[in-house]
Amino acid sequence: MPLTWVSENIARLLGYSAAEALQPNWWEAQLHPDDRAETLARLAELRDTAPISHDYRFLIASIRCAGFVMNSA
Repeated sequence: MPLTWVSENIARLLGYSAAEALQPNWWEAQLHPDDRAETLARLAELRDTAPISHDYRFLIASIRCAGFVMNSA
């Protein structure tokens, strides 16, 4: 999922610079390894199906892990 824009607040929230977050495949690389395949599969469904909700873990710069919920509208 290529990102085209991120707020400078990403540094405060996740510990990464906007420049880092805009690198190719950055978002996918930060997904928790145990959640990566399912999260990417669910993300692909957004183009083809009704709205979804999916919980996943995301690696933040301090080597901790944060939980997120992906909702489509």
